[in-house]
Amino acid sequence: MEMKKEEIVKLFINTIVKIAPEKLDEYIEKIKRNSHSSK
Repeated sequence: MEMKKEEIVKLFINTIVKIAPEKLDEYIEKIKRNSHSSK
């Protein structure tokens, strides 16, 4: 099954919210940095 990057990110964030909400900001920063560098 092919998943879009956006769907993977949403799923990833939803999982973090359940497991480790205090890490969410940290992961969002990483995702933003990665998405900028890949362009």
